[in-house]
Amino acid sequence: MNIPYQELPGSSGIIGLIGDKNSSNCFLLRGDMDALPIKEETGLSFASQNGNMHACGHDVHTTVLLGAAALLKEKEDQLHGTVKLLFQPGEEIRTDNWEFSGWGSIKYHTGNSGFTGDFTNLFG
Repeated sequence: MNIPYQELPGSSGIIGLIGDKNSSNCFLLRGDMDALPIKEETGLSFASQNGNMHACGHDVHTTVLLGAAALLKEKEDQLHGTVKLLFQPGEEIRTDNWEFSGWGSIKYHTGNSGFTGDFTNLFG
């Protein structure tokens, strides 16, 4: 899709960027992308073999975010701002705070405070 991205420090998460990275109008789209430590017992040929499975819909979250990324990239020249795409791993089990400082800032805080950063809206 030719979308620039950076990896989240210390994780498998990534953040992609579409639009004008210097704009003060910034939307953050978030999708979960992890598996849960549940043994898959479906017997299907494509079943997970490592004791972790996508049992909670994160396949769809990731797919929807990739679809949104493709559509937004096609219309990038019509965007009046920035769209950051956050593919977030392990949101159910994260007990740490993290900070991303590429292309502005995104911070994740455990507890009720959740996400903060230089975005004007968060979806996902």
